[in-house]
Amino acid sequence: DLVALFRPPALPEGYHLLAWDASLLEAHADTKYRCFRAELDANVFPCLGERDGCLRLMSEITRRQGFLDVATWLLFYRTETAEGGESSEFCGTVQGIVDFDGLGSIQNLGVTPGHRGRGLGTFLLYHALAGFRTAGLRRATLEVTAQNSGAVTIPGAQLIGHEEAALALSRLEGSAAVPQRLWPFDTFFGPLKTVFANGEAIEVHHVAHARTHGDVMVFF
Repeated sequence: DLVALFRPPALPEGYHLLAWDASLLEAHADTKYRCFRAELDANVFPCLGERDGCLRLMSEITRRQGFLDVATWLLFYRTETAEGGESSEFCGTVQGIVDFDGLGSIQNLGVTPGHRGRGLGTFLLYHALAGFRTAGLRRATLEVTAQNSGAVTIPGAQLIGHEEAALALSRLEGSAAVPQRLWPFDTFFGPLKTVFANGEAIEVHHVAHARTHGDVMVFF
């Protein structure tokens, strides 16, 4: 719900947020590649594991009818070196589109490995959502992989999931384990759960035998 956005974290020193410009397309693509090439996402979507694939994907996103420039951002980092010079790099990207149902859809939000753990993902998410709201949208969606334990966190967010998802997460061990703070704390056992937000019903449907046993669809 975009009516009342959460407060974004402060941007650490040295980081700068760049609004969308067509001249930054290749920078977005290269940053996307460095964000996802070693992640589970690249196994699910092989194009994310290839620099050329990310360029094609970025080009396709910007050509979509629903591409939203005010929800598309790039993070840039600049610092002084010990020799008195400057070191700089692009380190985060997010794109926004409006889907066929009029919902904002976050595309490929990522932060490069050396810059994670500083709240940059949440910062990018906030500005993408603010862009959707500026464009007059009321709701937006974000999808992350189940093993992305460093995913952005949204203050006040309610984690809902089917019992199958919770059971699957509880079985993961070692490097594959997901922190319990990211497990769904509100689970349901049947095919449907209904919750209410802002006076409206939201239905969460369990989809058996989908990509995983715990997949759900949410209807607003």
